[in-house]
Amino acid sequence: MHAYTATVKINGNYIRTVVHADSVTHARLLLQYCYGMNCVVTAPQKMDERNMRFDEFAIKAQKPLAAPTPAESRIQALQQQKERATQALKAERARQKMAKAQKSLQQAQKPFNLS
Repeated sequence: MHAYTATVKINGNYIRTVVHADSVTHARLLLQYCYGMNCVVTAPQKMDERNMRFDEFAIKAQKPLAAPTPAESRIQALQQQKERATQALKAERARQKMAKAQKSLQQAQKPFNLS
């Protein structure tokens, strides 16, 4: 695979990116697939590996992920439900702690009567 550089337009911003592909055509198709048909501003140009900068974003072709089975989907849903419940529990504890602290602050600010 070779590295190709191109400029793409994303949300009005021009970004120079690097894609790894077998040919210029494949590089253009990868960029169009990732960013959209009209987002590729300049045609991909082959570049040497020694000229690649670290701040450039490289896209590598990947195989599509297989769809999960119904059993795997149920397990994922239960894990996500557990995470949401844990977050809700933490948020409720923090809310109650804040309410308790505010109540004690109000008690401390009340004037002290000796009679």
